Amino acid sequence: MRLRAIASTLVCQLCLAIVCQAGSALADKVEKAQKDYDTAKESAAIAYRKAFSEALDGAKKVEIYLLTSAGEPQATISDEDPFSEHLPNDLFPILPYKSAAKIIQRKLLSPKEIALLLPSLKTTITAEKDGVMAACHEPIHGLRIWDGKDLIFQTSICYHCENFYMTYPDGEARWIGLTDPNFQKVMEQLMPIPAKKESTK
Repeated sequence: MRLRAIASTLVCQLCLAIVCQAGSALADKVEKAQKDYDTAKESAAIAYRKAFSEALDGAKKVEIYLLTSAGEPQATISDEDPFSEHLPNDLFPILPYKSAAKIIQRKLLSPKEIALLLPSLKTTITAEKDGVMAACHEPIHGLRIWDGKDLIFQTSICYHCENFYMTYPDGEARWIGLTDPNFQKVMEQLMPIPAKKESTK
C-alpha cells in the first residue's frame, strides 16, 4: 500500500510538471506572438511616416500656431472626430490626451516659409527611433497642413518633453520623440516664442 501511495504521488507530480511545462510553453508562444505584433506594428508605423513625409513635398497650405499649455484641458475631443475640425476656432487638439490647448497666435506660411520648414519636418516625422521623451506634453507650437480643403496633418509640439504626436490611418494618435534639433530652430524662426515675464513680486 505504501509503495502504491508513493507511486501515485510520483505520477501526480509528473502530470503536474507536464501541465505546468505545457502552460509555460503556451505562455511563451503567446508572449512571442505579442512581441511579433508590436514589432510589425512599429515597422508599419515607420513605413507609413516615411511615405507620408514624401507626400508632403506638394504641400501648399501650412499654418503654424502659438499655444498655451495643455496641462489643464479646455476641451474634450470625441473619438469620432480625430482631426477635430469642429473644435472652437481658438482651440488646438492634443489628440493623444483627447484634450485641447488654447491658440494665442496663428500664421499661414508663405511658399518660401513652407520650403524652409519642410526638410526638418520631414526628417522629424520619419525618425525611426522615438528619441528621449519626458512623460508629459506641454505644447508651445501647433502645426497643420491641408490638401485643398482637406486637413491631412496636425500636431502639437513640446520642446520641453521633446515630443509631438502623429495620427495614423487607423485613427490612433501616438507620441514620437523629436530627433532633429534644427526643427525647433525653424519653428521658432517662423513663430517666435515670447520671453517669459519675470515676476514683479
